[in-house]
Amino acid sequence: MTAHPQAPRRSEPRSSQPRRGEGQALAPTALLVAFVLATGSLAPILRDALVAARFGATTASDSYFLGAYVAVMLVTILVSESAAPAAVVSLSMQRRDTAERQGWPLWLVLLGSGLGLTVVALALVFLADPLAALLAPGFNAAALETTARALVATAPVVVLLGMTWLVAAWLNAGNRFVLPALITPLVALGACLPLLAGTTDPAYAAFGWTIGAFIALCALLGGSRLLRASSGPAPAARVDRAMFRAGLTIALPLLMLTVVTQSTEIADRVIASHVGEGAVTTVSLAKKTIILPSTILVAAVGAVVLPFISRREADIERADAFGRTLNLSLFFLLPTAAFLILLRGDVVRILYGRGEFGPQDIQVTATLLGLYAVALVPTNIGVVLQRTFATFGGLRSARTPFYPYAIAMGCYIPGAWFGAQAFGLKALPVAFALAEFAYVGALIVGLKRRLHVRLPPLLWPAAIALLATACGGLAVAGLLLVDVGSVWANTALRLGAGVAVYAGLVAWLGHPAATDILAVVRRPTHESAGNRLRVGLDVTYAGTRDGTGRYGSSIARELARRDDLELLPIRSPRFNRLPRPLRLPLNGIIHLIWIQIAAPLWAWRRRVDVLHMATTAPFVAPCPVVVTIHDGLDYYPALRPSRTWSAYVRWVGARAARRAQGVITVSAASAAEIRQFYRIPAERIQVVPHGSELSTSQLIAPNAASTAYVLVVASASKRKNVETALQAVELVRAAGQEIE
Repeated sequence: MTAHPQAPRRSEPRSSQPRRGEGQALAPTALLVAFVLATGSLAPILRDALVAARFGATTASDSYFLGAYVAVMLVTILVSESAAPAAVVSLSMQRRDTAERQGWPLWLVLLGSGLGLTVVALALVFLADPLAALLAPGFNAAALETTARALVATAPVVVLLGMTWLVAAWLNAGNRFVLPALITPLVALGACLPLLAGTTDPAYAAFGWTIGAFIALCALLGGSRLLRASSGPAPAARVDRAMFRAGLTIALPLLMLTVVTQSTEIADRVIASHVGEGAVTTVSLAKKTIILPSTILVAAVGAVVLPFISRREADIERADAFGRTLNLSLFFLLPTAAFLILLRGDVVRILYGRGEFGPQDIQVTATLLGLYAVALVPTNIGVVLQRTFATFGGLRSARTPFYPYAIAMGCYIPGAWFGAQAFGLKALPVAFALAEFAYVGALIVGLKRRLHVRLPPLLWPAAIALLATACGGLAVAGLLLVDVGSVWANTALRLGAGVAVYAGLVAWLGHPAATDILAVVRRPTHESAGNRLRVGLDVTYAGTRDGTGRYGSSIARELARRDDLELLPIRSPRFNRLPRPLRLPLNGIIHLIWIQIAAPLWAWRRRVDVLHMATTAPFVAPCPVVVTIHDGLDYYPALRPSRTWSAYVRWVGARAARRAQGVITVSAASAAEIRQFYRIPAERIQVVPHGSELSTSQLIAPNAASTAYVLVVASASKRKNVETALQAVELVRAAGQEIE
């Protein structure tokens, strides 16, 4: 008995698989930018460590952090999270137009932007006192006066740092990512200078931000001049009205969204100012520590993929780009969040545990850091989703993220306020994490409707990263019981073990980002399969003596003869020698785990194009699934000896079959049963009758020339309905026909 099903045609490449071209360079480029940012992150760490050591968690440090925050907040709202991303998208889109452009010179646009930012900086100077009272109502008079002086000292940051981010947007649009990655470390190095000089005045210490912003602007302007003559595509050097309107359409919704985002930051500081002395400092240090990897990852991934997404035009290309962006983000975010949660105490002790920053301050900050780490993933995925909507063009698409975020943060602020009154500072990160998860869920639903994407194939790399993160986290948790005597050595040992386990698993399981990164550092290998269709075939029951076993063996043999496909057999482990009471439940549990978890992971790692299963199939798979169902026998309890197996097929197998892309069965009668019992549309069912391995001469009985006969190919079980065949033979004989 041989089955000859038609091999499914190769569909379009799955969005989650690596492909050659621009998309394949995303992960290596993002890793390079992340490495530059991580190297430069030593400067912000040094700055915050110096502040903690110099002032501890006191009103002086509270004034410093609040004064420095306002200028950075204004730059974030007006430039870095609104105008700069809009400029990247607009300039990247305009690169398709090679005609000579008319419009304003880029330097004139930058000059106009600088004048506007100067007005904002002057307003900050004149409104420093009321702003300090508004943002820190819980401060005493001396702390308010110090905070106002710090606000004046950091006012020039609005102009200098805002111009720096606009220059960085021009560079990012031209695929020059490394130089903009130096902004954060250069600003932080400048902020360290007054602290290294020994100042004890928070206002003088805050003036270091102005020094750092000036250094960063000079570095990017100088570097831009040197890079203008370098090779590679360059964005437009002039800005016309069409580009300006396109950028404004994107920037305005991002501006509104950033205003809502920063309102939560303001609320955090207002709430913390009422908790007690040093509360603003501990919240700021926890958030800065969690924002540090967040900034590195979002800046690296966002800077690389934003121009990539902007140049996709068709929805299928945008869905592919979104899948790459999402999985690239999760590839870095998941292990970072897990390791920060597990190593929160060691991290805070290493970064800030010196000088005036005492053990109590370390404990409070570590607790907040661990809770904020939970929100690391949704926060950064939310930023990626915001920018993805911005690349669609049009005001409606760009402002879509604003409404759910405004609702989420509107719920967060009162929740955080009342929670802090009841439970202290711990309520801030808990409420924030809940709000961010709800926001990201709403955005994913909206994006799914916009692009009509199927999420399971896109999220398969995320499942790989999650599994590897869990294993890496277990390695770190196990080493928490080991103490080698030094906090530095303990942290290095635990972090190194976790990273090694994570990196090994994502490479072994074939995560696209890991595959792309490895492809850069090793020689290319020859693909033995070429362009052949890769078919994963379930041969669990092949080789048994019943019909299902012969079907599996025959189809494996016939598919192996095809030159246009590569057959990859897979078999579930089974225990066949155990006593029946043990064998049946054990094999059932193993089969359930294997078919729902192991088989999809195997299909992903082997880059299978089509997965052909027998009777049951996985609910979610990284590729199209075809399942063979021989009949509807499991819906006839009297004919099936195992009621447990029949229940399993009805509850699990039927639901999995409805999610499969195709169903193969052996006859029109079986197809009718499948339509009735499994509730599967007729167009998804393909009838492929059984064949025969025997020739015509082998099928003829020795005395067939003289006597008619009936051949029944079936076992003598009740479900084969042999009794009906015998009754039919007797009816023929009763009619006078001689038959065997």
